Amino acid sequence: MKKIILILAALIVLPLLVERVEACSCAYGETVCDAYQKASAVFIGIPLSDSPASSQHEVYALGKGKERVTWQEKLFRFSIEESFKGIEGTEIEVQTGLGGGDCGYAFQKGERYLIYAYRDSKTNRFHTSICTRTSMFSRASEDVDFLRGLPNSTTQTRVSGTIIQYTNERDQRGYQKSQYMSGVKVLLIGEDKSFETTTNKEGMYQIVGLPPGRYKVKAELSADLLNEEKEIIVPVAGCATLTIYTQTDGRVSGKIMDHQGQIVEGARVNLIPVDTAKDKSSSSIAARTHIEKTDKEGKYHFKEIPPGRYYLGINLDEQPRGDSPYPRTYFPGILDRDKATVIVLGEGEKLTGYNIQLPPALAVTTIEGVFVWSDGRPVNPGRVSFTSSAEKGGKFYGGGEVDAQGRFRFDSLNGKECWIHGSTYSTVNGTMQFVNIDPIKILVEDGMQSLKLIAPVPPKPNDETKKKKEP
Repeated sequence: MKKIILILAALIVLPLLVERVEACSCAYGETVCDAYQKASAVFIGIPLSDSPASSQHEVYALGKGKERVTWQEKLFRFSIEESFKGIEGTEIEVQTGLGGGDCGYAFQKGERYLIYAYRDSKTNRFHTSICTRTSMFSRASEDVDFLRGLPNSTTQTRVSGTIIQYTNERDQRGYQKSQYMSGVKVLLIGEDKSFETTTNKEGMYQIVGLPPGRYKVKAELSADLLNEEKEIIVPVAGCATLTIYTQTDGRVSGKIMDHQGQIVEGARVNLIPVDTAKDKSSSSIAARTHIEKTDKEGKYHFKEIPPGRYYLGINLDEQPRGDSPYPRTYFPGILDRDKATVIVLGEGEKLTGYNIQLPPALAVTTIEGVFVWSDGRPVNPGRVSFTSSAEKGGKFYGGGEVDAQGRFRFDSLNGKECWIHGSTYSTVNGTMQFVNIDPIKILVEDGMQSLKLIAPVPPKPNDETKKKKEP
């Protein structure tokens, strides 16, 4: 391995960028017991109408200090069919986001919903989102059973969940469709006693009144489906919930060796359906591409693979890069796809011994350096990446997280022209500020020195306030 050398201290004058995180992220796993206890109102209702609404949020903007921003939302008026908590009367208004990054729930007029609503202490309005247990009534049998059993429901132990199977069918974007599995026997095995039940037509299972303690949970599924034993803890007079996901468990395994017959650790192995190999839709290809990396023994293991015809090989989904510096190679070691052996996998079939011998690796250089704040402190946490473009969304050539001292060390292909990106964040008065450096273009070649990336220290809110008060 050769080292890259490049001094950038004088070149890096880095502007600060603050980004609002638009992706909706939810912490799932809340039980019906917890949701009922925390919600301000719980009811079954039908949306009658909606109108524009907004909510105010206080954020910290770099260079501006604290400011209030307005998020556009929707206010739905519901007809109440059945109330379980927090409200009386025949109608109620509930506010939610528009969807996407704000986690808003996309209610449809005329449909029935079970709604968990939470009152905003400042506006006195009820709110809900996709991060709650709010759902269509037809999918809420577990919750409705608990709610209609009140108040006794809160004094009994309860284990419940749903069994969902990802099918071999795909939607227009290439993603697997799913379905609830009815009539499946579910076993709960405790230290002293075991229980069993069967899923209903919505795929839900439930056992009420079992002794508190630790249980193993297993569904009786056919041999061609993934079936892993899970474990849950049932609290005293409390709920435990476990959703079981399954799908066809076809498997392909083998070993990757270099041109001299030595094992290759960390090689990027792909299994791609033949019918997507020439697909121009990148989202469809990505959704159906299976990726594994070889272990210390050069072995790879694909599991949960639907039946079909596949190309197997190295770097089939993207160009070679530093951590997998091999030309695109198809099983059993062919560079030409038209001459490659097609892997035919049956329903739940387990294929072994699919070994690939690779051609010689491409020349690789190690890029190393340090990522620091402008006051000299190491950036931690932080991320450095090398891509094909100064803009977001370019091809990824390598990178990863920095260590506790802000240091990074990654491999890249010799002669590769790429852009270096550095990102981190800082918390000021409880507000997270995302910081990106200006991308820097380099050519990976011999005779270059270590990189030094510098991120400016974000100003504190009181510093900005002082500046505004100064004459």
